[in-house]
Amino acid sequence: ARWIIPLTWAYDLIFEQLNETEVNTIQEKLLRPVADLLMLNNEGRHNHQAWYNSGVGVIGFALGDTEYIWYALLKDDSSLGFQLDKSVTADGMWYEGSMHYQFYVLRALQPLMEVTHHAGFDVYENPKYKALFDFMFSFPAWNSIL
Repeated sequence: ARWIIPLTWAYDLIFEQLNETEVNTIQEKLLRPVADLLMLNNEGRHNHQAWYNSGVGVIGFALGDTEYIWYALLKDDSSLGFQLDKSVTADGMWYEGSMHYQFYVLRALQPLMEVTHHAGFDVYENPKYKALFDFMFSFPAWNSIL
């Protein structure tokens, strides 16, 4: 998932310069197979799933594929909405309880949040997403440094 996100963005940036054969090759031999492979994974509440969702969602928006977008944003047991609802604690920490995972999952969520926002959805209004950032300012170890 991590490597397909920048490739999908690059594809989106050069899309208008590609001919039909190039578009079909990239879509059918790279993007769709990767999205389909990522969708075989379902880790539910896990930082890995945040990456799978992001990869599938970025591809979905680039291709205009509603199945991929649904998987990334709305799937009942693992989507972005599920992840934010079930994995962000009341104080804003990612449930795995490590600052490493806090930053790792933010790196996973950001591409999906950004493409979803640019598609016209108000995902940045989700208080759980904001809480992931706010937590870092309230983290006791930071307060002793600041």
